[in-house]
Amino acid sequence: MPQPWAGHIVEGRTTVLGRHHPTRHRGTLLIHAGRGPELTGVPLPRPAIRRFGGFVAVAELIGCHPADGPCAPVPPASRWHWELARIRPLSRSVSARGRPGLWRPTNEQIRLIERQEPLWWPCL
Repeated sequence: MPQPWAGHIVEGRTTVLGRHHPTRHRGTLLIHAGRGPELTGVPLPRPAIRRFGGFVAVAELIGCHPADGPCAPVPPASRWHWELARIRPLSRSVSARGRPGLWRPTNEQIRLIERQEPLWWPCL
């Protein structure tokens, strides 16, 4: 997901992912920051966590609902809100090329993430 949204999750400014599709997945989810910022007019996160092109946090996906009411800050064009809990920022991002949808990281990426935070995937 592009910055500033990945950074806002890491900073605890939002616990909602704005997505264009629903998901049945519940459980651990890796938060991936895209290579570049989304030009939204929303400020980027503070420089200490302004990371691009890698995994930046581990969270629990606890729910998914239509974007039909006010929620925490999310991208404005989102049609679905994915609800997050237990967000745990990684102290060091783990480099990874993003992909659409949920996907599994490589074994090496898992090893590097688990040095910081025990987890179970998939990723976003």
